Amino acid sequence: MIGLLQRCGAELVLLDGALGRSHHASPAIADGVILATGAALGGGMGDVLRKTRDRLAILGIAAAPADVAERVQGTLAQGGVGVWDHRGQCLFSQPIATLNAGAALLALQTQLDAQAEVQSKATGENARTGIALVAVSGAVGRMLWRAVSTLLARHPGLTLVVADGTKLFIDAADVHAFEADGGRLLAMRPIRLLGVTLNPFSPFGGSFEARAFLHEARVALPAHPVTDVLLCQEAP
Repeated sequence: MIGLLQRCGAELVLLDGALGRSHHASPAIADGVILATGAALGGGMGDVLRKTRDRLAILGIAAAPADVAERVQGTLAQGGVGVWDHRGQCLFSQPIATLNAGAALLALQTQLDAQAEVQSKATGENARTGIALVAVSGAVGRMLWRAVSTLLARHPGLTLVVADGTKLFIDAADVHAFEADGGRLLAMRPIRLLGVTLNPFSPFGGSFEARAFLHEARVALPAHPVTDVLLCQEAP
């Protein structure tokens, strides 16, 4: 539909998304994203800003460096899961559904442990293979996230690359814990966050004082342009 509109002469196409339709924020669809937030999220002003900050943390994960992006590009293009060691050697790359990816990653770890044990007995040396990088093309849900976290516990400094932030169906707290444990979470295609817009009114009846909400949001989200389009339109 976007392509059709552009072929018909549209210079700018605006997509109206929602928390339940965040796939619209994917760089594969949108060149840029303005996150709309407000009283409709529920709770007090602090609750709304916390939820907004958490959403920005998910959508705004950093871009993979060029060397990492080049390494995982083939796996993500074919749709599947890939694993590499510290030398850049591919240990696993299969076009499997991410629903089964968690089990596949844990099975790979079991296989590597078995191979290392056999080799260690033969040579008398520690032959364990370290996993350094995991790439996943599809959605990352709870089961897959637990598997990756298990690998991180075994392989400090593990990097996980996903297609973009819209593929993460986890909480910001999970991301913070992963990074606190030494993991890196990167996006093949980072989302271009253009800013945050506020609506101090909720369709359920609650509201915030607009100027106070705008002030608090700008303090809470200093890395992003924040505006209330109606309030700022009225300003001199």
